[in-house]
Amino acid sequence: MKILLDTPVLLWVAADSVELDEPARRLILDDGNDLYFSAASIWEIGLRGASSFDGPPVDVRMLRRGLLDAGYREVPLRSEHAMAVGDFEDLPVDSFARLLLAQARYEGLLLMTAKPGLIAQKAGILPI
Repeated sequence: MKILLDTPVLLWVAADSVELDEPARRLILDDGNDLYFSAASIWEIGLRGASSFDGPPVDVRMLRRGLLDAGYREVPLRSEHAMAVGDFEDLPVDSFARLLLAQARYEGLLLMTAKPGLIAQKAGILPI
């Protein structure tokens, strides 16, 4: 599977948090899965700070470098992603979550998320 981790999940992975449940942890540790993170998540953490996600402070440069070193692939922001955000304006989530959902759909990735507002969405969501 090709899995895009949303911002809170990305921070949980980096911190080896107990918030990350066992099924999600198994998917992340499965060498058969390709793991992705979005440039939008790096942007979001840089803007809001990790503490707004109930996590410890994070240096986004070190986080990005660590993810790349661990074999994660970065999904850059593209205009196609930005245009697709409007497809999800009815969701009760913020713009960053909509952007991640648009990226996942456009790039053919499953989005692993902890955001309840996305769980009810169509296929392509891995709720944790």
